[in-house]
Amino acid sequence: MLTRTGISIRILILAAVVFQASVFTANLEAGPFRRIFQPNYTTKSTKAQAGAKQHTTAKPVIPDAGQTLSRSAEKPAPAPKTPIHHTPIVLHKFSEYELLGLDFSDLAAVLPQKERTVMQALIQDHQPDYSGKITEKYPDVRPEVANSLVQIAEAVHNEKSRSEIGQIVRDIPIPTRQLRSNEVLAVNQELAPAIDPEEYRAVDELNRFRMRSGLRPCVIDLLLVLVSRGHSSDMYRFGFFSHNSPISGKSSFSQRARQLGASASAENIYMGSSSGKAANNAWANSSGHRANMLGGFSRVGVGRIGGYFTQMFGH
Repeated sequence: MLTRTGISIRILILAAVVFQASVFTANLEAGPFRRIFQPNYTTKSTKAQAGAKQHTTAKPVIPDAGQTLSRSAEKPAPAPKTPIHHTPIVLHKFSEYELLGLDFSDLAAVLPQKERTVMQALIQDHQPDYSGKITEKYPDVRPEVANSLVQIAEAVHNEKSRSEIGQIVRDIPIPTRQLRSNEVLAVNQELAPAIDPEEYRAVDELNRFRMRSGLRPCVIDLLLVLVSRGHSSDMYRFGFFSHNSPISGKSSFSQRARQLGASASAENIYMGSSSGKAANNAWANSSGHRANMLGGFSRVGVGRIGGYFTQMFGH
């Protein structure tokens, strides 16, 4: 039997063993072997770290076909590099005659004070010599025609109205039918800036065709140009192609001419190309249109809108 003293000794030994075990367990929790002995052990701090890890490694969103992500979810794309193009500078080459009608006041406004004063004096004192230029350009025209050419050139470069310019042509002292071929061509050349380039080309092609056939060229009638342009515009806008217009008061070419105080004796129309040369080629290859082109006329007006041309003739 154990004595009271033996029991006390055993209790002391057991307490010492329990104390040592608790110390050893605490060391395992703080030491590197914790995960080996307690693999499922977690603390609040590790749970928070795991939660953050799951959040940052969440499955990315893949948009459906045709769907785009919002700009806030995308990484900003680098700005594309703009290629540098070295475009050559092409300056318009003006002839001496064209320079006569130019206004240099804008240039003078941006010059330094000294140069601006000189330029303003030149502008104020400069009087274009239309007469000298006309004589130089057309040495074979008669003086009375040259005087009218000076007035036409001045009116065109000063952007006078078509009616004012046309009146100068009608006031030429020599009747239109008595103008020489070179004088008619000179008048047309000075009128060229007042009309569409393809309208002028159509007139030029017509006159070349007439002169090859031994006929005199036709002078440009600006009123007939406006009448022709109006009919081309009507055909373009209202979708018809005919000499007979469905518009009230414009049924025939003679009515259309009278509306603007002009007179006309024949008309050609064309649809297809915006080229004046193409229009003349088409007319020349048609017997009825060719007869008008080679008729005994002295005036012509061509008006173009898009691919529609109207050509009107007068005596």
